[in-house]
Amino acid sequence: MVALTTGLIDPSLLLTAWSVHGFCLKINLDSHSYVRCGLVNMYSRCRCIASAYSVYNSICEPDLVIVIVSV
Repeated sequence: MVALTTGLIDPSLLLTAWSVHGFCLKINLDSHSYVRCGLVNMYSRCRCIASAYSVYNSICEPDLVIVIVSV
């Protein structure tokens, strides 16, 4: 699942990103921190910083996450 999130790198794919996140929620994959980090990365690459921030805040013990968004 994490590999799938790395392919979503364009703002036009935001609907797909939300679908992937919804699927993770449905099958309870979002309970794993590495999946949540992948979701943060996916949302930041899609330039949806609000969703990236929301997922980041849901991580119990977050590490430093560096988000690079090309403008």
